[in-house]
Amino acid sequence: MTKANKLLEKLYAKAPRIAADTINEAAIDVQRLAVSAIMDGYSPIISDTGALARSLQFGKNTSQLIDLRKTGRGAVFAVVGSNLPYAPHIEYGTARHHVPLGALVDWAKGRFKGKDYKRIAKIVQEKIAERGTEARPFLFPAYESVASKLPGKIRKELKKLKGL
Repeated sequence: MTKANKLLEKLYAKAPRIAADTINEAAIDVQRLAVSAIMDGYSPIISDTGALARSLQFGKNTSQLIDLRKTGRGAVFAVVGSNLPYAPHIEYGTARHHVPLGALVDWAKGRFKGKDYKRIAKIVQEKIAERGTEARPFLFPAYESVASKLPGKIRKELKKLKGL
């Protein structure tokens, strides 16, 4: 069990709603940092359309989180992620594989206006077939950043409760 988990257990025992709110705030921070990485954390940027950034959601239902804890079926947590099928391929990269040319033509058309986008799509298709795609993590680094600060935030909430 991590330091944050132990502290969260302690906070939950004293103030379940505050524990759930703390986790929800952390999830919002993860989402915000991941969106930032998608939109301007890489060169070239990951997103042409903003679809991946818009797809990042988290489960925010404090009463549900607390009910899970009361019944012993789980812990106070939040899940941040995307429902887009290509999100994991961006986060982790891919092995060599075949991408249909039509999908790449559509992508190149939107990105390289006025250029020979069909030729560009073919070059990209060949490169992916030969090398795969490089990982461009956006979610895990955001999680790590927030998780490293979480014990301090939980301690702060616990100190507030002692002062009441």
